[in-house]
Amino acid sequence: MQDKELFMRDFYEERIQTNLDRKVYDIQATQDSSIVYQGKEFINLSSNDYLGLARNPLLHERGTAFQQAYGNGAAASRLVTGSFSGISQVEKKLANLKQKPRALLLASGYQANVSLLAALSSRKSLFLLDRLAHHSLLQGVLAGEGKLMRFRHNDTKHLASLLEKHASLYERVFIVTESVFSMDGDIAPLDAIIELKEQYNAYLYLDEAHATGVLGKQGMGLGVGKKVEYIMGTCSKALGSFGAYVACSEVAYHYFLQTCGGVIYSTALPPYVVGCIDQALDLIPSMNQERAQLQANAGYVATNLRDIGYTIPLQETQIIPVLIGDTKEACAFSAWLKEQGFWVVAIRPPTVPLHTARLRIAISCFHSQKQLDSFIALCKIWKNKN
Repeated sequence: MQDKELFMRDFYEERIQTNLDRKVYDIQATQDSSIVYQGKEFINLSSNDYLGLARNPLLHERGTAFQQAYGNGAAASRLVTGSFSGISQVEKKLANLKQKPRALLLASGYQANVSLLAALSSRKSLFLLDRLAHHSLLQGVLAGEGKLMRFRHNDTKHLASLLEKHASLYERVFIVTESVFSMDGDIAPLDAIIELKEQYNAYLYLDEAHATGVLGKQGMGLGVGKKVEYIMGTCSKALGSFGAYVACSEVAYHYFLQTCGGVIYSTALPPYVVGCIDQALDLIPSMNQERAQLQANAGYVATNLRDIGYTIPLQETQIIPVLIGDTKEACAFSAWLKEQGFWVVAIRPPTVPLHTARLRIAISCFHSQKQLDSFIALCKIWKNKN
């Protein structure tokens, strides 16, 4: 009998042979800067929990209070019976912190980008997307009917040339980018992009997933107070919980309620999660000391690794890509670090472009000097023996 799933088997075996297969690791426990896997504790340098809020007891208390008030689950789409008042409470806080008239809470960052961008799309729209923008942003544009064009990463001259050549041919033009790029940790030239957006009467859709909680006024991202039409972000990284949002105008809020599949056809976030978000938003504005420590830790690691001889782009944020290039070598480096007690995941194609496999280090404000020094020392050992 023919194996109906032979194509899947062949695909997976090829992934294994090329060191591109993905695995799920069942973690037994987590601490602020470590995880326990198969009974062994690892210093975690791959987490997006930048401020340590994922284990903050105040989030648990607020989440429990919301759960007691509203139940375990929302039980429906927000447009049916699932929009309990705690959601509106969170949205008002988000809007105020983002300095926007309204905010809309969604289920996850991926779901938000896919459904929001698809809702904005039409056959008369053009989307100009940064070449290294997150996969969810690309999928969101592809899910709609608009025309997609890519501009070279953070290259405003290339963006300007595309706008000059094509903007007049479409009713609406959307520039789509991240403020902090998830794989490279660099920052988009927002002021220059906004200037071009204004010049060509375009819209800007800004993904602030890795900036929310960490950068900008009160830690609320780099788009705060700027002429950005749609500011998207997540609650699953520095905010320590789950979910996503878009901050926008009053009319955009109501437009998304009518058109965004992620709102219309998705059950609302559970009350416990919404409560955790609510508490995180109360804490984030006052966490300047933690943000300063986070950036100090990141700068210290990047400087020392660069001095050892690793290829690291200009360090701007808490995300540090250690570029290796060869996928097999990156996987071997990651595996060796795990043997030494450090959890640092190798990022490989197709998540990043070919020949740019890397270790993606994600720093936390809770990493101690001793932990960072130990990691740097191990990286020096690996460099010297390879």
